[in-house]
Amino acid sequence: MQMRQVWLGAAYVGGGRGVTQDSQEAVIWYRLADEQEHVNAQLRLGLMYDQGQGVTQDYQEAFKWHYSAAEQGNVDAQFRLGVMYDQGESVVQNHQEAVKYYRLAATQGHANAQASIGMMYGQGQGIPKDDVRAYMWLDLAASRGNSLAEHGRNLLAKKMSATQITKAQRMAEDCEKNGYQDCN
Repeated sequence: MQMRQVWLGAAYVGGGRGVTQDSQEAVIWYRLADEQEHVNAQLRLGLMYDQGQGVTQDYQEAFKWHYSAAEQGNVDAQFRLGVMYDQGESVVQNHQEAVKYYRLAATQGHANAQASIGMMYGQGQGIPKDDVRAYMWLDLAASRGNSLAEHGRNLLAKKMSATQITKAQRMAEDCEKNGYQDCN
């Protein structure tokens, strides 16, 4: 039943599929699914509050919903929390927390999170600066089609030795072979 509620919520967000676009109605369906602890409904409610779609924009409320979904393992919510902490959206900017949530999403194969943690390593934000690890994460994200990660990786390579690049590429291969686990 809860999957149908999420599906109906999504239908109301975009319109079509026999329903008229109605963001407020979407929120109602997502809340019904949330009552049954549907993690995807929590993510979507977070996005609705983020964007002020069907509800008054409220970043604190968005954070609450994203946090709830992230704690249940939702990769998109984990990435969104990483962004919120990284940029100080509705929370005090905290790069260590950003790294924590980016890492949770990155180890589930989320290309944008992989790119973000690569940039954090490259800049030494919330984590010790490490060009080899930065290259590794950017390489993984680039291999998944993230063009910004590819650009960042290529810029980083210009200041790295051939030995460092080879090491980073091996680390990326090992990380990918292990399903993004033990990638430190």
